[in-house]
Amino acid sequence: TQAVSAIDGLAGFLESAATSLSEVDSSLAKAIQG
Repeated sequence: TQAVSAIDGLAGFLESAATSLSEVDSSLAKAIQG
């Protein structure tokens, strides 16, 4: 159904957003530690 694919799309979006955030987080940590 449309509802299921909408939830699937949202889950995929959240997953990639979380991945991006953790990459940014690692970069910031490295920058702070110098």
